[in-house]
Order: sequence, then C-alpha cells, then structure tokens
Amino acid sequence: MRPSCSVLLPLFLLVACHHSSHDDPIIVAPVPALPRPVAIEVEVYDPISGYVWENMGVRVVEAEVEATGCFCLSPFPDDWFYSDEYGLVYFAPQDLAYADVGFVENAYGEAVVLPDSYGDEALVILEIWAPGFLPVEVEVYLDWTQAETFISVAIQ
Repeated sequence: MRPSCSVLLPLFLLVACHHSSHDDPIIVAPVPALPRPVAIEVEVYDPISGYVWENMGVRVVEAEVEATGCFCLSPFPDDWFYSDEYGLVYFAPQDLAYADVGFVENAYGEAVVLPDSYGDEALVILEIWAPGFLPVEVEVYLDWTQAETFISVAIQ
C-alpha cells in the first residue's frame, strides 16, 4: 500500500510548522540589581541678583549611611572644593569615598548605595562657606533610585 500525496503533504507541513522558531520558549535570565555610585552636584547662587557665586568652599561634613550603620564625621575638615565660574561644585563617587564618611565602596573606589532595603539610603551633610559669609549646612538625601543628585543653594 502506497500512501497518497494528499496525506503526506499535510503531515509534512504539520511537522515543519511544529519545529518553528516561534514555538521555542524565550528564556529571560533575571538581572540582579547592582550597587549604584553616588554623586552630588551643588550650585551656589545669590538669590537677590540671581548670579552664581564663584570660589565658594563646599565640603563634606558628615554622613549617615544606612548600609554601614555609620553616622560618620569626615576626618578631613579642611578638604574644601571650590565652586567654578558657573557656581558649581561636583562631588564624584571617588570624592565621597575619599571623604571617609562611611560609604560602602565598589571595586573602583567609588562610594555606592546598595539595592537592598537595608543599604539603599544615605544622608550627606555639606558645609558651604567663603570669607565674609556665614557657614551654611545643607542636607543631601541619596538613595538607590536617585544616587546622583543636583542641589541649588542660595547664599546671601
């Protein structure tokens, strides 16, 4: 007995369609959340004129870091960063790690916040000062969802 062509063709198409790449399952591997480097950019300006202040000193005073449970004062009270011609001071992740205020550091020496709920927040206190001005302290909140932040501070 010889099978007819009308039976073999649908069988062949059924087998060909069954092994289609559309039927292959898509495997998605979960990507773990990684620690994020923290950074702070500060703008110092005069609220009356609207102009920015150049050469204003900004330093890290202390930080409360959830991951380490540390409320740490900076051992470098004279480590000032000065605002540029745009009134800006930038604390890179390496600068915040160097300030030695309790941040966890990654392999690159950067201060980081962790993705876990027990280590995802930090509060950094900065001091802003220049000769002829009263010192001003500001609190900067960092967390894993906003590890880099920009603040604008009015100084009269």
